[in-house]
Amino acid sequence: MGTNNYQKVLIRQNNKLYYLFNLELSVSDGSLYISFPRKGVNYEYNKLDVDNSGVINISNKKDQIPKTKAISYHASGLIHYKNLDTKSIYGEPIFDVTKLFTFIHYSVPKISLLDEYLEDIDTNDHIIEAPIEADLRNNFSISIAPEDSELKTVASFGIILKNLCSIFVFINNIVIKLPKEIDQHFVNLMPSQGLFNEQKYPQSSSQLFFHQKINNVQDVIIYRPNGEGVYKMFFAVPMRIAPQVKIQFSDPKLTAILMDDKTRTNTTLTFKVKDSKNNFVKEPKNIINVELDAEL
Repeated sequence: MGTNNYQKVLIRQNNKLYYLFNLELSVSDGSLYISFPRKGVNYEYNKLDVDNSGVINISNKKDQIPKTKAISYHASGLIHYKNLDTKSIYGEPIFDVTKLFTFIHYSVPKISLLDEYLEDIDTNDHIIEAPIEADLRNNFSISIAPEDSELKTVASFGIILKNLCSIFVFINNIVIKLPKEIDQHFVNLMPSQGLFNEQKYPQSSSQLFFHQKINNVQDVIIYRPNGEGVYKMFFAVPMRIAPQVKIQFSDPKLTAILMDDKTRTNTTLTFKVKDSKNNFVKEPKNIINVELDAEL
């Protein structure tokens, strides 16, 4: 199976680098993970609710909560917020994004209040130059959009996830007027409603469609074995039930042994390979035919 796509987005001010957010595309579960690294914890926080007339209501809550906030955007479109007092919402499936959707506004009182980044820069990392108003509040709107979206010409920054979608960052494209009592706080604003009331596809089907999209195929997908010699197969279409399977190798002495675990679903299964001496083989072996027997 392919490797995860991990990238850091940093912001530079006065020759110093600061953490903005980390982004990781997990190939194993087809989810996008974004975190906003900040050291330490808060022992109380303020929750903002905006009513239909635009009035901001603030409620103070006392609870120990990490300053680092995180978001997981799943293959099915489920968007979950971690260390943020808000409910999960549903966007478009990550493999079928058709329009722009902003799933968080990250409002920073000063760039210099972000955690400084002191490690080496990786080739996958990105550096954004701080706005001129770096000592004032800056708002970072993070959105998902189609891979070929024309918005890349107007976004402040963008990351293309090949064969999937784009992640755009818009800087100060909105004005956030905060009450005086919290105007020096870090603020996260999330939509109260998503694009849908529920996920468009079941999670198992979503993972299948995700893998077909990133591999640009509509057929059976078999990933090379991992370090333990486990192959993972995705079917061409979701089955009604988990199918029976026959796997034929170019070496007739090899046999596929299905894994008897919870990973076997109506869209995927895992297996190992044994040789004629009943030993498991960890090296990749050539598969010449696969037969699936189940109802669609």
